[in-house]
Amino acid sequence: MSTQTVCGSCTWALFAGPQVANGERYRAAITPTGMDGRAGGTVETGSARPAALSASIPANDDALDRAIEDVGNRPAFRGSPDQAGLAVSMADGKLIVGLADNQRYTAHAADIARTGSAAQVTVRPMKYSTATLQALSDRIAREARELRSGGIRVTSTSVNVLANKVTVEAIPATAATVDALAAEYGPDTLIVRGGQVHTRQAGNNPEGQPAPRIPSSLDMSWYGGIWVGDVPGSGDCTAGYIAVKKTGERYLTTAGHCYTVGTLVFDGAGTQIGRVTEALDGHGDEADGALISLNSPDLATNQIIAQATSVWRNVTDEAERFVPGTRVCFSGAESNQQKCAFNANQGEIIFDDGTVQHDVSIAYNPQFPVDDYAPQGDSGAAVYRSLERDELRVYGITNGSAWYEDDDGTILTGGFYYSFTTNIQEHFGVTALTTPVP
Repeated sequence: MSTQTVCGSCTWALFAGPQVANGERYRAAITPTGMDGRAGGTVETGSARPAALSASIPANDDALDRAIEDVGNRPAFRGSPDQAGLAVSMADGKLIVGLADNQRYTAHAADIARTGSAAQVTVRPMKYSTATLQALSDRIAREARELRSGGIRVTSTSVNVLANKVTVEAIPATAATVDALAAEYGPDTLIVRGGQVHTRQAGNNPEGQPAPRIPSSLDMSWYGGIWVGDVPGSGDCTAGYIAVKKTGERYLTTAGHCYTVGTLVFDGAGTQIGRVTEALDGHGDEADGALISLNSPDLATNQIIAQATSVWRNVTDEAERFVPGTRVCFSGAESNQQKCAFNANQGEIIFDDGTVQHDVSIAYNPQFPVDDYAPQGDSGAAVYRSLERDELRVYGITNGSAWYEDDDGTILTGGFYYSFTTNIQEHFGVTALTTPVP
């Protein structure tokens, strides 16, 4: 039996599954021991279930966001070959800062301690840097075809910050598979799991129904969250956010698998928005995104629909790094509601045809063990995190549903996957519009 202390003020806790053999079961229970009177709960699961957070964590933990920014801008972390990643603590909600355990560790840790958010941060020495583990994750993904020819099917790889290893989802997850991968890639660098990460792109909307997210013809403007389609008056996918190039040109973003370059795109009322100028569909790429030129760029705003039909929020910031454990949300036109999940991992997805989408960001919500968390038509919606009441930080563009199954095919947790902002920036040369247009 193992126990883990949870802070009395926390509204969530993360418990890693014990190391048990595939097929065995374990039981985990949460029992209140303090004066807060929270009820205990029991859950039974298998060893393949990914660790995930309860959906009750606040969406706008400003202290945590400030800590992420403070640490990310320190010399010991920003651009340093010794940084080993950021993640949210399992027990107390603090930010875990991983630093390579070498001769520079003491100086780096002291640098992190000088941040204004030091009380919110815990520094940990790690054997491997993020660069080392990411290179290994990329290598395994590149060699997935070769591994499959040898009887091992790898479905995804990702860097596990807290474990300081690379997580590999492989079929079959037998002792022979573990031994073979350990012999090839190192015995102390991998976590091999037998469950499967599944993804499904969320466009296009089969019914093509535009209502209710249609810009008003009396007060026309372009913003994220509206229906977009390649037929006047239809709705295929969801608009993401307004993006800007260094030249000042403005574009409306969406998912790249929705349209090809040159496609004319309309809103739900049939008004032409513009034409797709650049697109990547995610297969063999590091992003699934597209840019739609604006026939009337002066109508662009830095707003997106962040909850249901009539709730707008201002985009005022853009995320720079993926941090496991932070809650992110999207509000697709088909769902027409805000849906949230917790960043779980960022890595490579190997599709059935052998192509790889790199740097895929996945967020899970354990309260919804479903395979359609982002239904058809939600593709392209902005992924965001609340900063203040009317402000949002964008994290990327929704690509589709993600879910995790055990060896028996039982869905353990559902969620969505998305293209992160840094990948959109790198491949399209744009940043999010974060100021109102005069």
